Amino acid sequence: MSVKVFRGLLDGRWSGDAKCLAFYLPTSGPDDLKNAWRTGNVTDHWEEIASFYRQFMAALDAARL
Repeated sequence: MSVKVFRGLLDGRWSGDAKCLAFYLPTSGPDDLKNAWRTGNVTDHWEEIASFYRQFMAALDAARL
């Protein structure tokens, strides 16, 4: 993956509203998974990706003792 891809996700150049991933996936408050997915993609299959994200986050929470 190129550096340009990462920079685009970090600075929001592809989101349509110049908001980056951190805006949609804040450390506190609710996640906006549909618009997080939109930062680098169109919104097709966003529900499927959101499901993977939720499962991954649940696994991380379960691993914390």
